Amino acid sequence: YKDSAKSSYPPRTYNRRVSTNIWQTTLAGAMLEAGLRLVSLQAMFKLNVMLFWDESYAEVPISLKMASAGLFCVGILAWVCLAFLTAWSYRDFTHPDNQIGKLLGFGAAALLSMFAMPNDVALLAIHMLPASHGGLLQDQNCIAGNQRWPVHTIAHHCKADHDYTNWSGSKVQLPLFVFIDVGGSMVIAYISWVSGVINF
Repeated sequence: YKDSAKSSYPPRTYNRRVSTNIWQTTLAGAMLEAGLRLVSLQAMFKLNVMLFWDESYAEVPISLKMASAGLFCVGILAWVCLAFLTAWSYRDFTHPDNQIGKLLGFGAAALLSMFAMPNDVALLAIHMLPASHGGLLQDQNCIAGNQRWPVHTIAHHCKADHDYTNWSGSKVQLPLFVFIDVGGSMVIAYISWVSGVINF
């Protein structure tokens, strides 16, 4: 009785239903966001390269070029470091394996953190562990009794707790937002105004 009471307190009040449709929509949304982030970084990298090699920017002070490139490099470095720190904080969720397996698992966790993959996707195996074994899975069933349409009921303590945990990796994006999206864009905009060249 004590064990069952301890495992069920505080009571879970938010049930999340996961079907094939919902899972594919969540995964597709996460992949789309990661792709857009990669495209934006590639565009900013190209702009920084052009600052040094394109003759249109020959009159731009070297200090502005270095400021733009510096913000980009600092943002990328901080982004990668924060992702690896986040992956390290989740290391207890990685099961024992050989050395290569551990490195691959750690690298994959860091990569998922870099692109803000929600924990509903990254930690699916934990969410699908039955509640009787200490997990979150409450029920498994099929929609309209059709085995091609499985649906899983995953229970969380509350919606706010789920949302916070699900997007806890979003903090890894902060260096990109501060140094590249805001700082870098402002410097590039000022350079474009000074040089009269717009390459956004």
